[in-house]
Amino acid sequence: MAFKLRKTVIRSICLNATVCFGLSAAVGVLSGIWEVGIASLAWPLVLALGMGLLTGWMMVAKIKRNVLRAIPRNITCVRLERGAEINGFSFDWTIFKDLALQLEARGYVHLGEYAPYPLPEKFVGISAFFLDALTSTFIEIRHKQMRRRPTPNRAPSLQGMQISIISIVGGNVRTITTDRIPSARDYLIRGNHDIVAAFPEMPLVSLLAKHQRLLNLLHERTGKNASVGMSVERHVLLQRHCCEQARSRIESMSGYRIARQVDTFEAKPKRKWAPPTATIAALPVISLAELDKSAFAKGEPSILDPGPSSLISTTFLNSPAASGNNVGVEILQKHYS
Repeated sequence: MAFKLRKTVIRSICLNATVCFGLSAAVGVLSGIWEVGIASLAWPLVLALGMGLLTGWMMVAKIKRNVLRAIPRNITCVRLERGAEINGFSFDWTIFKDLALQLEARGYVHLGEYAPYPLPEKFVGISAFFLDALTSTFIEIRHKQMRRRPTPNRAPSLQGMQISIISIVGGNVRTITTDRIPSARDYLIRGNHDIVAAFPEMPLVSLLAKHQRLLNLLHERTGKNASVGMSVERHVLLQRHCCEQARSRIESMSGYRIARQVDTFEAKPKRKWAPPTATIAALPVISLAELDKSAFAKGEPSILDPGPSSLISTTFLNSPAASGNNVGVEILQKHYS
């Protein structure tokens, strides 16, 4: 629906204005303050209009506030060990085996498995990271979340794998080829210089070819190559950088404009987006090593290691020190989660 989120705002404005008008008019007439007539309805109309506008302002302000709350300031990952339990679940560590074999046959190095920190309750998302020999192409294979605990009569909710192939062109343009279907939230909370190309259900080998074709096209048009020196730590720092760019952009937008972007995306979903070629070409070429001394490397560490004998549990990942990052987007989740 092309007008979904804004329609909710407008419907709430009209409903509250109508209720306010009816109540104020009835109270005025029954109390004898007003007599029935056009002139006597002016104050109820003013009150209704004011209440409707206040309701609309509160709703769009909440949309903006919740979007900003959903953008983490310090993304952190925790390194996992095979055999560890995730939020109390026993995990099948062989799920990455086939894709890992395909990548290792092409010279990719397996960097291990990681989970977001803190891990939300009932979430068993795990990412396996791989890096090519040139350290310029970074691959994340993510096992999607499990939302409920398995019971004897109900199997766990497993939703498959997601592949993202990532290269950083010129040190500042994040280029992503993925088989994941982008959502309105992905588009809304994006880096300023992100290039995304989604090919749902495309196999890994074909995705690698698509990604290389994209890099070749960028080189032809901008003269820039993929930067070398990628690592798990720098991947996390780049995510922090892009989140900060998204935060700055969202802060400059009104809640109604955010709702309009969501509605526009849902009316015509995007599978690809990129900044103008001229913008990419004009960006200075920098080294990925700049990330190591940037503001995004300060504060919480990008990678945590729970230790050789630790199990990744709800207690560890949802510690009080980390609970501030576990937030949701109430209104937006309701409309396009």
